[in-house]
Amino acid sequence: MQDKIDFLRRAKVDLKISKNILNGWSDEIEIDASAYHLQQALEKAMKHEITLLGEDYPRTHEIKRLWSSLDSLGKTPPEWIWENRALLTDYADKTRYGENLVAVERELREFIALLEEYIKSIEDSISVLDGKFSPKEVFKDFGDV
Repeated sequence: MQDKIDFLRRAKVDLKISKNILNGWSDEIEIDASAYHLQQALEKAMKHEITLLGEDYPRTHEIKRLWSSLDSLGKTPPEWIWENRALLTDYADKTRYGENLVAVERELREFIALLEEYIKSIEDSISVLDGKFSPKEVFKDFGDV
């Protein structure tokens, strides 16, 4: 099993960076930097979900692979991720090396809002699991745990 990494916290930091860049951008390179951090946030959120399910996450930047991993574990991510998998992966691959990708501000703002919802749903599922399956609750009828 891979080391536990707090991917969700790292995802939230990347999302914050993406938003901050987007809110003060002045040229295309900054828009692409925002896109890069958006993709990184999504990638880390998905890897966090995979580790929550007790599996090793694939070492990849490909959103398609991460989506497929979660789907095969019975945890299908939101459809917007699948529908935009190639573009979202390009945000990491092409922006990193300056390959003629200039992200669109409107799309980034939409993806940021959707990603905030996705991260919130992950946090909510963690809260439910923490409350629902705590050892004391599960074994309450067996005396002290």
